[in-house]
Amino acid sequence: MSDSVASEKKNVLTGFSPRVFPRPEYMSMVDNLKMMGKEILYQSGFVGSCYTLLMFPLYTIGMTSLRKVLGSDASEKMLFTIAFNVTHLTAYIMWNSLFGLCDYFGYWQQFKLSRKPYMQPNKTLIVQTLIQAFISQVIVNPLLTFYLLFDLFKTCGMSGIDAPLPPVSEIFLVYCFASFFNSFFFYWAHRIFHHSALYATFHKQHHEYRGTMGISAEHAGKYGTVHAGSVVLPCSI
Repeated sequence: MSDSVASEKKNVLTGFSPRVFPRPEYMSMVDNLKMMGKEILYQSGFVGSCYTLLMFPLYTIGMTSLRKVLGSDASEKMLFTIAFNVTHLTAYIMWNSLFGLCDYFGYWQQFKLSRKPYMQPNKTLIVQTLIQAFISQVIVNPLLTFYLLFDLFKTCGMSGIDAPLPPVSEIFLVYCFASFFNSFFFYWAHRIFHHSALYATFHKQHHEYRGTMGISAEHAGKYGTVHAGSVVLPCSI
């Protein structure tokens, strides 16, 4: 490691209250609130509602087809488990494949965050991450969904999988609240994992990636289920 890289890394001290030297320039409170309002009201509320209305017929077709494949005796819990995890796995493969192809062929590199040489992941780390992702998404996550998450979601008020859509105004408000809830609790859950009492055991492996990339989001080692559950659960709820 060169002296310049070592010096640069020393300027960032991780922990529950991370310190960066020199301190970055933060946006003003007014600009921050404007950005938050745009994310909650427009990106989550408006766009989310439009997307839901457009995709609901496809969802209905998918659930009807799944019932035919599994038979009429299939439980709602089983249907939800399959649909929930197939949706997650499909999104994971689709978006990360797109980003990976862009990196491989050099497309749209001008829109990426700048990366220094030491921030580039090596092949071994990428392969390890993909193996862990396969185990997590194909084996661990479906079991957790079936035996834990479905009942938790039902307790929190989740409607039946065949329920009609609620009024558009309700969809909009739910998306707005969910966006705020997720942002707040995701931030604090992630920050808690940077506490010295938890970081080495639960979160350090996640930061083997010096520069963020799509597949690194769920890279958390043998305690990945605890990490992902604590950080991602606010998104799901």
